[in-house]
Amino acid sequence: MKYLNLPVLMLFCVLSTYGQEPANVEMKSMDDTATEQPKHQLRSYVNKEGKYFVQPELPIYLYISTKPTAQNAHQLKSEDDQEYSNPMYLDGHGKHFIRHRDLHRPVKNQEVTYEVYADARAPISRLKLKNAPRYVKKNTVYYGKGLQAINDSKDEMSGIQNNYMKIDSSAYRVQNNAYNITTEGAHKITTYAVDNVGNTGKTIEREFVVDLTAPISDMVYTGPEVTVQSERVTSPKGKYKLSASDSITGVKHIEFGVSQGSLQSTKRRNFRMKDYAEGNHDFFYRSEDMVKNVEEIKKQSFFLDKTGPEIEVLVEGDQFHHDEITYVSERSKVALKATDNKAGVQSVFFSIDDKVSFFNYTESFPITKNTQIHHYGIDKVENKGKLELHESLLYLDSKAPDAKHEFIGRKFLSRDTMFIRQSTKVQLLGLEDESGLQKIDYKLDEKMETTYDRPFTVDTVGIHHVSYKTYDNVNNSSASEFFFFVDDDAPEIIHHFGAKPLGEKKIGTDVIEIHSEHSKLYLAATDGVVGTDKLFYSINGGKEKEYTKAIVGFEKGKTHNVDIRAVDYLGNSNYKQITFAIIE
Repeated sequence: MKYLNLPVLMLFCVLSTYGQEPANVEMKSMDDTATEQPKHQLRSYVNKEGKYFVQPELPIYLYISTKPTAQNAHQLKSEDDQEYSNPMYLDGHGKHFIRHRDLHRPVKNQEVTYEVYADARAPISRLKLKNAPRYVKKNTVYYGKGLQAINDSKDEMSGIQNNYMKIDSSAYRVQNNAYNITTEGAHKITTYAVDNVGNTGKTIEREFVVDLTAPISDMVYTGPEVTVQSERVTSPKGKYKLSASDSITGVKHIEFGVSQGSLQSTKRRNFRMKDYAEGNHDFFYRSEDMVKNVEEIKKQSFFLDKTGPEIEVLVEGDQFHHDEITYVSERSKVALKATDNKAGVQSVFFSIDDKVSFFNYTESFPITKNTQIHHYGIDKVENKGKLELHESLLYLDSKAPDAKHEFIGRKFLSRDTMFIRQSTKVQLLGLEDESGLQKIDYKLDEKMETTYDRPFTVDTVGIHHVSYKTYDNVNNSSASEFFFFVDDDAPEIIHHFGAKPLGEKKIGTDVIEIHSEHSKLYLAATDGVVGTDKLFYSINGGKEKEYTKAIVGFEKGKTHNVDIRAVDYLGNSNYKQITFAIIE
């Protein structure tokens, strides 16, 4: 403590500093163009408690007055030490006293003291960078979002008047509260403090980098793929590669999950499609840098197709399936129809009879021999379907059925003409030993063509024409025709005796001839178409006999009935009875 002894009674005393600024003045702004540190004037300062602070380099002048104000105060001058009293200077930093000894009043220690604080020590600055993540790499300090800079300066006596701060190349400015740093990049902050009597503290600097940008992550797919109705379709041969980059602090970690709620930090970078089930998938991911900048969640959506195409063997044209054999004709073609569950069909391959030589299917092809077909398909994401054997043998039936006809019943061939009866059935046949007979279409005379289903008869007597075509089950066909004659007329029976009748007699209403016992009966028959085959006769209801020669030996004196039957070569029969008498 320093003391200034005043041996005289002072009614009022005023301390003054030459050239000082008014007390309690705080500078809030500066010229923005002043990039250099400004100069700060030394001064005195009176705080809220009335304490007087002065920078000890400033001169001190004493004034005295009998009034409570400084108006008309008288400046004191020392009679003994004029050289050092006007002005006088306080002796260094600390608390000083102006003292008056009072022996007549109950003053403590019989002395009245006036305190004066000499502040010669500059404030100490402490720059704080706070409220943001911090990361150090290779002696470089990085900060993230929310960074604030504040000079948390301290002064041991008169207190802080102002903190000054400049960012990068900007001018110094008063910055007594936190400064928000919102610009990304490298920064340099310079700051210092000035106390209330103009002491200027040391300048401190801090260099750092602000990183406000989140990393950029990506999932890149490599492998077969196709887009189907705006949807990405991937292959089990492909993979997704997860990566992230950050241009400032670097990537701290990448998070991955199959749903937004399942995101977790992962070191995995390759995601093979073969490790996942077929179907729709979502990959969610994001990255974070070293100062906690986190990017928005990203998503990759795709359908994983692991199923190859299915192949259906189709026969175009003639075909017939029976007992695991598909019969085809020379006109038939084989088509391969491929379907795929998602990606679509890329190509189809087939082999004939072996599993060695495969051909790329482009269009339907004919069958030239009995064939077994192996096949498989590949879809647009390179899924290969199963190698399969077509379920049935493709049997080439190139032979038409043999056309044939028969007559069931009485028939008679004369020269090149077939004669039949009305009751004789006409049967049409197709002989086929491969795919089998499908149908026979025929036409009788000028009638409409119809499909044969059973043997038929023809009632109309006369010549007839049948044209018909046989089809097998793969539509191979052969045509044929034939003629026949329907004859349903029986032979006409003729008889006569070897001698003229001797007379006649009447029996009832009938008149019969009378012949001698030596008369011979001759029989004959004529047929207008096929001819008479045989004649038969019986006498008086006796046993029928075949006529071969003249009939003799009739009993005399009786009336005789001879029944005659004539049969032609078709079995058409005619009957006739003759009655006559033999004389006694």
